[in-house]
Amino acid sequence: MPLADASTKIKKPLPSSNKNSLLSELDGLFSGDHISASGGIQYSEKNFGRDSAISMIFLLHSLENLHSHEDHKAGRYIIEQVIKSLVHWQGQKAARLGRLWRKNAEEPGKIHHEAGPQRIDELLLSARWQDDDDKNSDMLVYFGSVDSTPLFVRLVCQYVMYLKKHDPTGHEAYRLLMTKVQNFRGTETTVLSSLLAAVRWIEVQLQVSDLGLLEYQRRPGQEQGLPNQTWKDSLTSYVHTSGRLANTNQPVASVEVQGLAFDALMMIAKMFESDQLLSNVGRVNKNQIKIWRQRAEILRQNILTNFWHDKRFAQAVDRHPRSGKPRSVSTPSSNELHLLNSQIFDDMDQTDKRIYLESLIRQAMSDEFLTDSGIRCRAKSQYKLINFADYHGSWAVWPWESHWIATGLRCQGFNKLADEVDRRILNAFTVSGSYLEYYLADPRSESVYYRFVPLDWGLKIQSQPGSIAAATMPDTPQTWSLTAAIDIRAALSSVHPVKRDHDLWLAGLEKDILLKIKHIALLTDETQISKLREISHAAVIDRVRGRAADERYHRMAGTPAPVLLPAV
Repeated sequence: MPLADASTKIKKPLPSSNKNSLLSELDGLFSGDHISASGGIQYSEKNFGRDSAISMIFLLHSLENLHSHEDHKAGRYIIEQVIKSLVHWQGQKAARLGRLWRKNAEEPGKIHHEAGPQRIDELLLSARWQDDDDKNSDMLVYFGSVDSTPLFVRLVCQYVMYLKKHDPTGHEAYRLLMTKVQNFRGTETTVLSSLLAAVRWIEVQLQVSDLGLLEYQRRPGQEQGLPNQTWKDSLTSYVHTSGRLANTNQPVASVEVQGLAFDALMMIAKMFESDQLLSNVGRVNKNQIKIWRQRAEILRQNILTNFWHDKRFAQAVDRHPRSGKPRSVSTPSSNELHLLNSQIFDDMDQTDKRIYLESLIRQAMSDEFLTDSGIRCRAKSQYKLINFADYHGSWAVWPWESHWIATGLRCQGFNKLADEVDRRILNAFTVSGSYLEYYLADPRSESVYYRFVPLDWGLKIQSQPGSIAAATMPDTPQTWSLTAAIDIRAALSSVHPVKRDHDLWLAGLEKDILLKIKHIALLTDETQISKLREISHAAVIDRVRGRAADERYHRMAGTPAPVLLPAV
């Protein structure tokens, strides 16, 4: 059966007549049945599972802090349509196609990585990712993403909780869960069935892993797939302190993915545990709920066993190329900071909890990671490990990730530290005048680059005489950057009460860190903003040199180079 269309042909406007609505900026990114990854040249027609789920989690957070009826109405409409789009693209076919695994990495219950119409410049991707039984389609669907599925579970569970909070009868939640959606493979399913299928996929992956972790790898037949199948999907994003890249030819477990899997199991258990009627409809008994909780607890212990070493968390666990034995990817990165935005420390012994949280929070707010625009992807002292400004390296600061970590700080009770990070992100958007995919923070200095000019344009920029070797230019407007901004504005305008169980050590740690970091005020004065824009650093990006460096790493690793738009 041919693949279905990625979107409806007629664009449906947001259900709001207020053009000044906080959500009105999403109007150009929302197609009516899915949200594009960006409005820029790279991803404007693309439906990414991971990006969509994260963007909607941000949007859902913001609704809790908004008072406008129009915003609530529009926000709920967008979230529900995007949930249905994720159900539409959920995998259904068996993981194997004959003796080999499917090129597109599809598996029953797995949420897609990317879906959209095939472009002329992406024919190479079709050869790499499209299976024989899909070759007559003009759509490309790829499932090389390990985190899209637990993010989908988290989104649906959090949205169901939100609906029940605002409608205690449960009617709205049941309406959503029992909504029927046409899957791209031609079958019809409900949101509830899709949710349970996604949880089953997570359970299976944990069971087949000898470490009991949610891992990713390219199996036989998938050699042309993405080497790294997390949000940091560039080849150089996982690098050992020796400078050797992580071994992507064998299973890899990234630390933040484990936090997402833990949350998915705990949230699905809580959702059914608190609703007997829903349990009856979904045919989920008390024993299944108990199993979910037990598996979550086992996963928590496996996380601590495999990632906690020398009083800090590691970024990932890969395998030695010859022996196959697990080893830590211990280069300090932003990945481990995602654990703040998870439930793994909830209900933990307070002594242990303090050790883990203090390590993560001091790392996040250290000079190694905190910049004037957010949090770096890799510690600045490790910038020489990769010899160009790589996509997820020491130079790169991604707004969505910085806000995800800030949200984690709030979840753990560090509201003032969260505000410090979020103000930096909003100021970066303000100075750049756009919702950029990422910013560059020079690890050799305090400079943050808010403007980007390709070296091949032949333009001279007085404020930055040198050039920076990088393979890409940041796309804009990026959807998860924009939804992060919406959530940040709502969060900064709201009062976040201190938790009742807020221990003295938490307050003491926050006070200690606040005394050491640079404080940034939110930019509001138009004259000051205009001046900052004029004097802001412009990054002159040498894409030819950057792509040559990136391709060298791919050749060394024996992996296919990424398909990028021409550097013109």
